[in-house]
Amino acid sequence: MTLVRRLSFSLVPLALSAVVLSCAAVAGLWSMSAQVARARQVTEELREAYEVAQRLVQARTVLAQGGDGAAEKADVMLLAADRALAEPSCGLPADLVLAVRGQVTQTRAAHGEAPINQALNRLNVAIRDLRREAAALDESAAGLRHRGEWFLPAVALVTVGAAAAAGFALYMAVAGPVRRMRRGVDELAGGALERRLPEGPAAGDAELAALAAAINRMAAQLEEMQKGLENKVRTQAGELARAERLASVGFLAAGVAHEINNPLAIIAAEAELAARGGDGEKKQALEVIREEAFRCRAITARLLETARGAGVRARLDLRQEAQSVVALARRLEQAKDRQLRLEVGAPAFILADAGPLRQVILNLVVNALEAAPAGTGEVVVTVAPSGVAASLCVRDNGAGIAPADLLKIFEPFFTTKQSPATPGLGLGLSIAQAIVAGQGGRLAAHSDGAGQGARFTAEWPLAKEESGV
Repeated sequence: MTLVRRLSFSLVPLALSAVVLSCAAVAGLWSMSAQVARARQVTEELREAYEVAQRLVQARTVLAQGGDGAAEKADVMLLAADRALAEPSCGLPADLVLAVRGQVTQTRAAHGEAPINQALNRLNVAIRDLRREAAALDESAAGLRHRGEWFLPAVALVTVGAAAAAGFALYMAVAGPVRRMRRGVDELAGGALERRLPEGPAAGDAELAALAAAINRMAAQLEEMQKGLENKVRTQAGELARAERLASVGFLAAGVAHEINNPLAIIAAEAELAARGGDGEKKQALEVIREEAFRCRAITARLLETARGAGVRARLDLRQEAQSVVALARRLEQAKDRQLRLEVGAPAFILADAGPLRQVILNLVVNALEAAPAGTGEVVVTVAPSGVAASLCVRDNGAGIAPADLLKIFEPFFTTKQSPATPGLGLGLSIAQAIVAGQGGRLAAHSDGAGQGARFTAEWPLAKEESGV
């Protein structure tokens, strides 16, 4: 049996009692309302009859006393009584009204007491009947009150009893299974994810059995998720160890660059001295040695500058630097079958080191070209002043960046490049951000989600015109 059916069966007596109580209350209210309306009508008719009778008695008294002007005074009183009977709101019976008005008219014409007495007799009969009806209405109302005093409490008592019985039966049917289910859930919350609740008839009614099955499915999913999280923790621990090793390699590379810089300088100097007095082939070989040694020195110098964040800043036009990098990027392999466009606005001068600045722009442009699809790919580089800053924006129509990846996009060794054709170590953006920050600017990434492209925006403070090197 389902809980809905059990609840329906339990509520049938309560519903019947409520229907009976409602019908009795409606019938009593309807009867009482009708009696109240009739009592108001009888009271109004009595008031009108007494008012007309009072006018007629006053007129009869004036005529009986006689004297000068008695007829005129009586006419005034008779006219007032006639007007009261002629009012549309008068509730007295129509035949009574017509008879009394006729006798009032006769009295005004003859100024005799006989018509007034006849009218008063008619009014007295009507008043007596109205009083009897009022007494009967009062007795009926007393009977209704008496019946309500015992009937309504009895029906209410039956209703409360039926509700209590239904509630107790429902409690007994639900409380036991729910207690067992609560104990099982407490065990699950305590970490015993292998615990399972009884299912089927042992769990109780159909809804409780379905709930127990759902809790068991949830427990199984939580157990599986726990195992998956443990595996992920182990995997991420391994990745963290590898990242620490890579960081150590980076520090080692900086140290190596520092240590080999001096020997390379000596080699370059000695090769240059030897080349001044050697023969042709020897001189040519020494020239090559010298050039390659200077190239190695440049590489180590850049490594050291990146590690130290050092460099010579100059007042540079961000538009010209972007034009140089875009012209170079158009000759790269990644620019084939993709559209690379530069949009420049007003002059935007900043204080920066030209080499690292171009490295930042080239890194952003190459990343955008690699993200843009071949054939329909489009990369737009925009340079313009923005308030008190110079802004460089690189946007593409590529695969975009997931919201979770945006939070980690500038972390060292984090990369979204999974293709073998465009592998990445995850250092380019972190280095670019460090360079921009070292120059007093900031670099931010934005994407509306997967498939919506990406936008990287770098901003530097504008340099004043009088600023120099």
